[in-house]
Amino acid sequence: MNADKIIRAAVHCARLLFCMVFLGFFLTVFAQSVFAQSTQKYYAPALNVQIPGLDFTKYPILRSGNVIQIPFLAAYVDAAYRYLITVTVVVATIAFIYGAFLYLMGSALPQIQSGKKIMSDAVIGMLIILAAHTILNIVNPDLLKVKGLTVTEVSSIEFSDFYMGLSPNDTSGPTITAPSVTVSGTEAPAGAPAPVVTSGACPAELASTTGLIEFYKKVIPLIQGNTFQERLLFVSQIAADCKKNLGFCGKTAGTLWTLAGVGDQSCLFGAKTICLPHEKSKTSTAIKSLSYRIKASELRGLRCDSDKDCKAYIKADCVEGRGAAIARAKPVIIAAGGSGYPNSWADLLQPGDIIFIYTGNSSCTGEHASVFLGWSGNGLARVIQGDVRAGTKFATYCLKTTCGNYYPLTLIARPIVSGPSTSAP
Repeated sequence: MNADKIIRAAVHCARLLFCMVFLGFFLTVFAQSVFAQSTQKYYAPALNVQIPGLDFTKYPILRSGNVIQIPFLAAYVDAAYRYLITVTVVVATIAFIYGAFLYLMGSALPQIQSGKKIMSDAVIGMLIILAAHTILNIVNPDLLKVKGLTVTEVSSIEFSDFYMGLSPNDTSGPTITAPSVTVSGTEAPAGAPAPVVTSGACPAELASTTGLIEFYKKVIPLIQGNTFQERLLFVSQIAADCKKNLGFCGKTAGTLWTLAGVGDQSCLFGAKTICLPHEKSKTSTAIKSLSYRIKASELRGLRCDSDKDCKAYIKADCVEGRGAAIARAKPVIIAAGGSGYPNSWADLLQPGDIIFIYTGNSSCTGEHASVFLGWSGNGLARVIQGDVRAGTKFATYCLKTTCGNYYPLTLIARPIVSGPSTSAP
């Protein structure tokens, strides 16, 4: 009788072992067939709770054009599923062995029946798991394929910009460490919220203008406002509503200053219509700025694909793309910014200040200029900016640590104004 029990128990064990081996092989083949191999460089996430057998480096990110496939979530779910299957197999095996022990060694009928039931339950549990997987595979194999995330990358347009005051042939420049000051015409408090800007239609008398000089002649008589900030906001709104392209970002910022009353407006009607009052000590004050040495030695030519007028300054260890440039430049800027940077710089901002931020664009020093209008909250700055391709428009930038991945400030220039000095000829 005991020999018969041993034989039956051995048969049950063989069946269970077959189920375990078959299921393990089936799942292994499935897991390997989901993910393709790739040699593309990527950054794998780090898990706080490790799953045995899960190695994200075996699941590369795949790119096809602007579509990116990220397999990490699928790999995580698949590994967790296989891990739970393994745990289930182990538990079922232990239960089967325990039931077999009761079945073989039990001296009373209830123990024998209990052992038999435990063994049956263990085998049935394994069969249910296997059957569920098999049925799903027969009905629709895609139900078993854990797909990764597919993300379509949004194409970005880089700022067409260069750093005014640090042209490729510039060989001099001061280190500016001027204290925070308030100058005439900038009476608004530093923490003033961004003004409410409502988009409107371009004035009829400006809608038909063809060139910048014609636009300036017609817009100057329309400018309203008693303070510099009021005039600046008025001009900014008109330029944005009329979708007027005032040129590269530094020229746009300087033009808006000039139209609002900073410096001599005669520069608006010159051959190049370029006004850069923020570069002149008589019309602006540098509240904060990185030194020329840092910009020339650390930032200039940082990108391998810098603009053609900066080719002579491209560094031997240059990097590709904006993201890599920002990652490389940010520690340098933070160290040069001093205690509390970037918040200590951002807290000095007043509406109307021209700011330079490091965006890692393809210009010589990777900077972008705009005019600060106020705070939108949580470290987000509201600005008016220009670009030779995108025109003049309002935008929001993160400038403080409170909003996360901020753009580093490299310059804060404040206007010295007393009202418009000339009128259009």
